[in-house]
Amino acid sequence: MVVSLSGPEPFRFGTAQYKAYEWLLFDDAYSLDPPDNDGTNDLDEIRERYVVSVLYYSLGGDPDSAAGGGQGWYHRDGFLSPTSVCDGWYGIKCDGNGRVMEIDWNSNRLSGTVPGEIRALLGLKSLRMHSDSSLLQRANVLYGGLPDSIGSLVNLEELTMHRCGIGGSIPSSIGKIGKLKRLFLSENEHVGTIPDSIGNLVELDFINLARNLIGGTLPKNLGKLTKLQTLRIGNTQIKGRIPTELGLLTRLKSLNLQKNNLSGTIITEFGSLTRLETMWLDENDLTGKIPSSLGNLVNLKLLYLDKNRLDGTVPSKLQSLTRVEEFRVHDNNLTGEMPGAICNLMNDGSLEQLSADCERSPPEIKCSCCTCCGESCYEI
Repeated sequence: MVVSLSGPEPFRFGTAQYKAYEWLLFDDAYSLDPPDNDGTNDLDEIRERYVVSVLYYSLGGDPDSAAGGGQGWYHRDGFLSPTSVCDGWYGIKCDGNGRVMEIDWNSNRLSGTVPGEIRALLGLKSLRMHSDSSLLQRANVLYGGLPDSIGSLVNLEELTMHRCGIGGSIPSSIGKIGKLKRLFLSENEHVGTIPDSIGNLVELDFINLARNLIGGTLPKNLGKLTKLQTLRIGNTQIKGRIPTELGLLTRLKSLNLQKNNLSGTIITEFGSLTRLETMWLDENDLTGKIPSSLGNLVNLKLLYLDKNRLDGTVPSKLQSLTRVEEFRVHDNNLTGEMPGAICNLMNDGSLEQLSADCERSPPEIKCSCCTCCGESCYEI
């Protein structure tokens, strides 16, 4: 069993697999004499027990072998105890058949790499190894990348591993996790490109890949993810044009593509995203005119188009955005005058913050109602 999962690693002294196998063979009273008639298959249960213990050793759970001063995990209640992994092992929940269904080790001082053996937890639906910003003293620090075997977790619905330091390329095998609904990998060290196989994850309703070192272009296949409500891929090294296929994401409520190297025009197809509430396109290299079709986004509360190279005038059709609270267009090449109907939203609508390049004499945009002009907007 262990050879099929780990190859020769269980026989190499000092590896996480060696420690897990040695514990299983000689020290684990539960494996030596498993309870009968508990509704589970003994071999399946022992297999998952081995995999969870490999995770424990690989991710620095054991204070005697953990990196970084030997602290071990902040919580490691129940681990390596003579009970089922479903019975009190910290952060683990099981289904009615005794299979591991959920792992939640967020902000638990994890340190190490995610081993490929995780692929054997076929019942896993939720995997959380992120770090909360309020618990940085317990931050997880993972090395390497996501194992290619992550694609074997075909029942996984949530993969939440933001702010944990994991790097490498996002494996294309992730496209095999057809039930995935939530992909949260922001604030890490991921490199490479977004795999085209992401378009296979048609159940996704949340993607956050922001604040990584990802490059390349936005895949057109993102347009296949028609259940998406949140798409955040800001503050990366992504370049190129915005795919028109993003206009197919009609359930989208939040779109964040800020602080990339995107070029070309703002696609008119965005006008189809009528459920959108927030749109961040600021700090890119976008050119051309602001499309009038953005006036269709009547549920929009925040529209950031600043720090690009947009030209032309501000479309008067944007007066339809009666729910918008923040509208930023400063640091562009726009000219003309802010439409009076948009200014009226300061009194008749929800608009609280309006910015444009109105600080010079004469101003590039005449705007008597703007709450900030040009460089003064950087202080907001």
